[in-house]
Amino acid sequence: MKPVKRVQSIDLSGIRKMFDMVGENSINLALGEPDFDTPQYIRDAVKDALDEGFTHYTGNTGIPELREAITHKLQRENHIETSPEQVIVTVGASGALYSSINALVEEKDEVIIPDPGFVAYDACVKLSGGRSIPAPLRDENEFQMKAEDVLELVTPHTKAIVIN
Repeated sequence: MKPVKRVQSIDLSGIRKMFDMVGENSINLALGEPDFDTPQYIRDAVKDALDEGFTHYTGNTGIPELREAITHKLQRENHIETSPEQVIVTVGASGALYSSINALVEEKDEVIIPDPGFVAYDACVKLSGGRSIPAPLRDENEFQMKAEDVLELVTPHTKAIVIN
């Protein structure tokens, strides 16, 4: 079976290609995979949760206590005022990106993405039917998006701007 056209335009991530090339005597810096085991206290907490029967589906937006803790963290460390009702817990960055972009972007919409940037940005936009508009990140700007550069890229078709 041949995949649909929108999937055919997605290339395998360069990071994944590099991951496959790493030899056994190399230090792999290609993925966000830690070079240490999960700490014991986390493993113990997982075992306790299993023993307590915490093995069922959670609500669609995540465990309420976790969403509350995220809200407090955002306020304390990032000075972002929000509420648990505005927080959705996902299975990772790619899941959050895919869900968000597909909830906002329709065919022919444009999404401004940092370039260079996380490879999933372009793939998520393409899968939504949208078109990625690269915002060049320059050395002289310490690879940060500058408002004036992004504003030049905005058109009536711009639906979202990815900022990381």
